[in-house]
Amino acid sequence: MDQKLYDSYVKILKNELVPALGCTEPIAIAYAAAKAHEVLGQMPEKIELCCSGNIIKNVKGVKVPNSNGLKGIDVAATLGVVGGRADRELEVLEDVTEADIEKTKELVQQGFCTCTLKEGVENLYIVAKVIAGVTIVNRHTLISRIVKDGEVLYQIAAHEDSPEYVDKSVLNVKDILEFADTVRIEDVKDILDRQITMNSAISDEGLNHPYGAQVGRTLLNDYGNDVKIRARARAAAG
Repeated sequence: MDQKLYDSYVKILKNELVPALGCTEPIAIAYAAAKAHEVLGQMPEKIELCCSGNIIKNVKGVKVPNSNGLKGIDVAATLGVVGGRADRELEVLEDVTEADIEKTKELVQQGFCTCTLKEGVENLYIVAKVIAGVTIVNRHTLISRIVKDGEVLYQIAAHEDSPEYVDKSVLNVKDILEFADTVRIEDVKDILDRQITMNSAISDEGLNHPYGAQVGRTLLNDYGNDVKIRARARAAAG
C-alpha cells in the first residue's frame, strides 16, 4: 500500500473512532444547537433546524442520549440548547441535569423547535438557527459555517484543500484488508486502546444487567462459552 493511501486510511480511522454519547445523529443535532446557543451568547427564543432526509430519518424514532428516554429531533435540539456543552462535541449531553430535561419538556410542548427538510445536500447535513446559525456537513462534528446577525464568523469548505477534509472515496474492500494486515500498530494504538476500553465497558454493562432483549446474556446462557459465542454475545451486549 503506497504511503498516501496508507495515510488516508489512518486519517479515516482516527476520524471515525471518536467517543460519542449514544446514537450520533441526535447527538450531532444537540451539538449544533449547543454551538448556536454558545455563539448567540444568550438563551434563544426558538430554534429552527434544517436537516437532510437521512438525519431526519435517523433521529425521528431514537431515544436522545441522557434524556430519560425522550425521543425526537425537537428534543435533541432543545436539550442541546438548554443543557448542552458544545466543547464536549459528541459528548455534548454528558452533563445535562434533571432540571434541564424538565425544561426541555416544557419548551418542546411550547413549540420551541421546528425542523424542515433540506434536499439535494450531503446525507449528513444540519443547520441550527437561533439568531446565530450553525451548519454541520459531512461529519458529525465538522462545523462548516457560523453566522451571527448576518456576519460570517467562521467558514470552511469541505473539499480536498481543507485540513478537515476526509476523502472516504478511497475505501474499498481490497485496500481495507491490506491496511488491516499491514498497518503499523503504533500508528493507531492510542485510538484502538481507547475503543477497546470504552467498548469493553459498554459490553460488560450489557452482559451484567437485563437491558432490552438481552441477546448477549441469552447467547451465553443457552449456547455455552465457546469463543465464537462469547464474541457474538459481547457484540450484542454492547
